[in-house]
Amino acid sequence: MPPSSTYEPFDASAPSFTDSTISSFGSQSSMYSLQQKLNPQDLLGGSVDGVGTLGTSLWRKSLKRFIEDEDEEEDEEGEEEEGEEEVHPWNTSQQQGATLETPFLRLWDEHSGSQPKDNHMKARATRQRLNTRASRKESLSLHLKHDTRTPTPYISFTVSPSAIRGLAPRRTEKRGPQKLIVVDPIARKRNRMPFLHVLDEMDYYDIPDPYNQRNRYYRDHYICLWEVTPDEVVGQWDYDDLLSTSEDWYEDIILPAVENFRQKTTASDAEELANLLGGVSLANKPKALQSSSKPNKAVSVESAALNDHVSKKGAVLGSASEKASTRNATTGKARPKKATPKEPSSSETVSDKHKPKIKPVRLAFIEDE
Repeated sequence: MPPSSTYEPFDASAPSFTDSTISSFGSQSSMYSLQQKLNPQDLLGGSVDGVGTLGTSLWRKSLKRFIEDEDEEEDEEGEEEEGEEEVHPWNTSQQQGATLETPFLRLWDEHSGSQPKDNHMKARATRQRLNTRASRKESLSLHLKHDTRTPTPYISFTVSPSAIRGLAPRRTEKRGPQKLIVVDPIARKRNRMPFLHVLDEMDYYDIPDPYNQRNRYYRDHYICLWEVTPDEVVGQWDYDDLLSTSEDWYEDIILPAVENFRQKTTASDAEELANLLGGVSLANKPKALQSSSKPNKAVSVESAALNDHVSKKGAVLGSASEKASTRNATTGKARPKKATPKEPSSSETVSDKHKPKIKPVRLAFIEDE
């Protein structure tokens, strides 16, 4: 039987940080306000799409004012160990394995260490760095031992509805009513937030099963690093309500909700892309083709100048024509007739092969504007 807290972190009463640097800063709220937008690269090290390690150095500089009497020797030792992200990447741009179709499931209650607030969940070690092999192995080992009180930067989930069915009654009996939160891993990956398969990482970092059960508790166990953002959350349900609505609550309620969530997300992304491309298309059009409710002064001035030029040109040509007529009348010579263009015979017709090719002009998004 798996431990009762298999799919959640630890009690909320434990300290917020364990990292030797971060724990010296004080409250979790001050740290979160300092770095409101989490950048995984800052905490994992390595590079994302060729960016390099600039984020890590900026992270260090932004916290410099909080550090007093920094131990240079410890810092140098830490620098020597950095680079684990280059060896074994955890960033979503280089995620281990394929994108999951199966949603992440997690039970939680009023005693849970990571409680959703407006669909935003934070691990209890919210900004612990994971840029070395030692920091990863140690924190994962601690996270698997649910009898410890040490915070970790992970939030646990399962992809197995049967695990939820087995765990919920025991939790309800010991801790009261349970809630189920569902997270879409596809949305999380799009959000560039890391998630990991625990069993894969146990194998890679040679972490033994603390319960000597041949890793069976961790086959469907996934972890999200540091936090879960609202745009990754499909929804939340009271577990008792799910069960009373349908015994097949996963197939009848959860999966349709996930599908609807993904369709809305896809439609929103498509609309955003269309707006973006529409703006680019409009910016690249000639001014005369851009639709506008107000007349374009520049175009009007150019048109007036062009008409004036054509009028003057016509006057000059008319004057020349009159002079030519007068000269012909004086000399008595007949005005030469213009040669009528001869229509080509069938044998003289230009073949399709030699006809000049005219490329059609494509005006993107004209119809929509």
